[in-house]
Formats: sequence, C-alpha cells, structure tokens
Amino acid sequence: MRKNMLAALLGLLTLAACSAPEPQPEQVRPVSGIPSPDAGQTRELLDALRRIDPGLDHERSISRARDTCQALLSGQDRGKVVAAARARFDGGSASVSVADARKIVKLVESSGWCR
Repeated sequence: MRKNMLAALLGLLTLAACSAPEPQPEQVRPVSGIPSPDAGQTRELLDALRRIDPGLDHERSISRARDTCQALLSGQDRGKVVAAARARFDGGSASVSVADARKIVKLVESSGWCR
C-alpha cells in the first residue's frame, strides 16, 4: 500500500511538472523586482535619452530609468515621479529641466519593458 501511495504521488508530481507553463521572457523579472530593458531596449533607451540631453548617454542612466519605472509601477503621483526623475537625471554632464524629466518619464512609460 505504501508503494502504491508513493507511486501515485510520484505520478502526480511528474504530471504537474510536465504541465507547468514555461515563463515567457517578458514575464521574467530580475531578482530585484525592478523591470530591466533587454539589450535592444537598452540601446533604444540610451538613443532616446541622448536626444533629450547628450549627457544622459551612459550606463548610469539605465539604472535611473529603472528607478523611474519602479516609481511609475508603484503608483506614485505623476508629479512626484517627474520631480524624482529630474533629481535623478540632472547633474554631472546633463542638465535636465522639468520638461526633460516629463519626456524621460514618458519614454520609460512607453518603452515596453517597464511593466
């Protein structure tokens, strides 16, 4: 009887493992829980950021865009998201106005990777 129960349990586990759907690449989130652009989306993001301000064309801008995405997904007030984006991206070799920050937020929002 014990062997029958073990065989039945093993059969159920095997069936469950075989029928589990494979996760789609767009559904997989990084360990941190913050969405991240793939290689192609990263190039597109950096190109678009460069058009806003050439000083935004660097790797740190990707992590800042991810932080902006997290703020959007958390449901923060849009004005606060824009203000935080301006604070994140402004400085160094870039000069980001409120209008630029709005463009950045819209860019992140419409990018396809921020979900």
